[in-house]
Amino acid sequence: MAKKTILCPYCFNHFNNVDAEYQCENFEMNASRTMELCPSESDPRYNQHWGYEGAVTKHFFKGKKPLLAMTYTPKPAKCDKCGMPSTRFVCPHCHNWLPTEMIEEGSEIISIIGAPSSGKTVYFLSLIHELKRVGYKLGLSVRAKDEAPNKEMRTSVVYNRLSSNLFDDHMLPDETHVSERQYPLIFKLISSKNPGTVSKDDKSIYLVFYDTAGEAFESTEHIDRMAKHLVESSGIILLVDPFSIGKLRTRMATAGIPLPERSNVNVFDALANMIEKAGVDKKFLNKYMALTFSKFDAVDEGLDACGENRVMDMSKNSPFLKSGIYSIDDTYSVDRRLDKFVTDICDEGQMLHDVGTKFDRANGNLCLFAVSSLGRCPDGNNIEDIEPYRVLDPLVWILHKMGGFHIPV
Repeated sequence: MAKKTILCPYCFNHFNNVDAEYQCENFEMNASRTMELCPSESDPRYNQHWGYEGAVTKHFFKGKKPLLAMTYTPKPAKCDKCGMPSTRFVCPHCHNWLPTEMIEEGSEIISIIGAPSSGKTVYFLSLIHELKRVGYKLGLSVRAKDEAPNKEMRTSVVYNRLSSNLFDDHMLPDETHVSERQYPLIFKLISSKNPGTVSKDDKSIYLVFYDTAGEAFESTEHIDRMAKHLVESSGIILLVDPFSIGKLRTRMATAGIPLPERSNVNVFDALANMIEKAGVDKKFLNKYMALTFSKFDAVDEGLDACGENRVMDMSKNSPFLKSGIYSIDDTYSVDRRLDKFVTDICDEGQMLHDVGTKFDRANGNLCLFAVSSLGRCPDGNNIEDIEPYRVLDPLVWILHKMGGFHIPV
């Protein structure tokens, strides 16, 4: 197997798979059961990444590099302290545990970033729910990657808990608050030419979601980290709360329409800040940005109440849900309507021009989307009859642009 480049989903640093390190898995006790055979220790790189002071973990160590670096198959390595073999691969930069198949195959990442009040957690839950429910129609399947330091942090455990609350109990998740760094939810998305089969031509990518609070857009540390996501990810889905846009709020408020509480963060200023942090060269010209407006059911209801034309037809969901065929024409029809919405109603044409220049909108590398994770406005924290609207569209567009995912077009 050839040497592969890995993008770590924790620190977003690159490394070659031959440089992956190991963490000891020897959790046994000695004969007297008074101490572990390989005691835990404080690790500077792991603690620095998570902002810990003196936290202890199992011992990290380097394995032997292959003599021929161009051919590499991940194999167990013996711990340099206790001699027990380990197959737990970790990033050499931050010492977080990585899936073995990521070390084998390399990694590309699509990051999902949520601006303040954008409903990013509910969107992510709806996205994975719809992939599990109807992804097969486009030959897509998704699997949680459960490499985590304890059971409570595993992607499947966190997702199943939140998803059950939303889709079974019809309860919205609690608002995310700024705290210590959140562990990412990581799903492997797999595409197959022939659904139900696996071949060497199949392609996969990792969906990475950090459930960070919206206030993180005001934090220098979080802005720096999300700027790295913009630069290193192959694709980005950026959720934007349309009700954070001043002109739209003013128009609806004048018509007497009740409005949700507004974030005190200007999302477009925050995005410009992220882009500036990421650099001013051509790093973004080969990236795909899905600028995605959430809660669009409420937007269209508000426009209708203002006596203006709706932007979307909520009775017509993504065409591929019925046909199993992705329509590029449908995507760009939506993009044109949203371009007019942003420019004429929101008066944010300059923002769209600036972001479009960075992400090469002229060549189709930035596209606008409108979604509703629930399909209707919730009644307080309760929601019935959830019918997600176009939540897969941004992801399917990115996969189509990347190529190699066998999506019928």
